[in-house]
This record gives sequence, structure tokens and C-alpha cells, in this order.
Amino acid sequence: HILRLDAAKERTLVEVEEWDEDKIEAFQSDRTYKDYEHRLVNLVKRTSQDATAVDQAMKVFDEMFQAFFVTDDSRLWPDTNIYNLLLQAFCYSRQNDASVVAQDIFNRMKDLNGMSSARPNTETYKILMDVYVQRGNLEKVQEIFEEFPDEPTVELYNKLIQAHGKLGSAERALEIVKGMNAPNTKTWLQVLRAFAVRKDLETVQ
Repeated sequence: HILRLDAAKERTLVEVEEWDEDKIEAFQSDRTYKDYEHRLVNLVKRTSQDATAVDQAMKVFDEMFQAFFVTDDSRLWPDTNIYNLLLQAFCYSRQNDASVVAQDIFNRMKDLNGMSSARPNTETYKILMDVYVQRGNLEKVQEIFEEFPDEPTVELYNKLIQAHGKLGSAERALEIVKGMNAPNTKTWLQVLRAFAVRKDLETVQ
């Protein structure tokens, strides 16, 4: 899978030429933003058990993108929430190239940065970090964290701490916490979990 929205647009415009007004109106009335969102949410829940769910999620995204061009309805433009759901599908996918496609989706979002409705947000970065946590790639997790354009949120720090606790060292996870301004309960739970996995009960206490 490679997300090629420009190619999708070209294909869509060719297909639209063959549609009459009645067909376009039916297309517009049958589909809403919430419909696409609901379908993606359900597919995300299935990705870890159903190998076909990721392909279905891509099809839903392609259909939504096509709907936008067919109807010229701005409400059907895939926004950050839709992109994040698509990223989540690839996060827990068992497909070998899932991280490559997830990165491609993220890069596409950055390319669309001028369009605020599809701009990567904190949740986007957190999901992409989790993509690499799931695949044991601590270097990429750290890289994505450092790419965040603003001051990292506690949610991003927590994901980084989880990654170091799971893939690196519990000591490094603790160092990161000490450098935070306002760690929360989840922050400390991630650190405790990191030491508990190593059976370092003395430090946990």
C-alpha cells in the first residue's frame, strides 16, 4: 500500500465525467462524514485480529476522498481525525509493510500542512510513535518525538517513556520523567511498569 491521493484524484475525475446529475446527488445523500468515521472506527477495532481490516480501511478512506471530489462537499474532506483513524489501523496491523504505509500517511499529512483540517496533531504523533513501539524500533520512536514542532505534551512524553521502558532501559525512562515539568499519574505508571517488567521490585517500592 502506498497512499497516492493525487492518483486517486485523477482516477476520480475520470470517473466523474461518466456520471449524470442524479447519480451524483444519490452519492451525496447516501454518505456523510459520520458514516465514514463510524466505519473506520469499527475497522480499527478489528485490525489486530482481522488481516483484511486494513485493506478495508484504505478502501473506506479512498471512497471518502472520492466522495469529496464527486460532490464538492467540503464536509467530506478527510480531516485530521480521519487520517488518525487510518494511522491507527496500520498501527496494529500485522502486515509487513504497515509501518512504511503509516509513515507515508504521516508524510502526506505534513504535505497538506497548509490545510489546517488535515494537519498532524498531538494524537497523530502519538499514534505514529506507537506504530514503531509495536515494531520494536526505539530509534524511530525517539525521532518522531523530536520532530514534534511544539513543546511536547505529557501524552507524548508518556509514549516515549513507555517505549524506553519496553524497548530500552527503565533507567532512561526514569531520567526522562525527571526532566519533565509536570508528569501525571500515567507517567509514573509507565515507569513503574518498566521496572516491574525487569522484576526490579526494590526500585518499584
